Amino acid sequence: MGTLLPIPIGTEFRLRISHDMRTCELQGKVIYLHSGSGLGIFGMGVLIEKIAADERSVIDTWLYDLARKRLAIPLPLT
Repeated sequence: MGTLLPIPIGTEFRLRISHDMRTCELQGKVIYLHSGSGLGIFGMGVLIEKIAADERSVIDTWLYDLARKRLAIPLPLT
């Protein structure tokens, strides 16, 4: 995750991701920072503490769709 302003280590957050009429909300916290080598963009390592099964399913679907598009994998026939 990147940002123009650093967020302190230990900061808890709620992240909402929306795509294709689906939304996933995740809770986590910042666990480390790096300076971005002086380029003015700070990086953060985050820990997502809990992912509900339905949220995990949504994320898995999004990642599968992205990988399929990137690799041009055809949709399975059903």
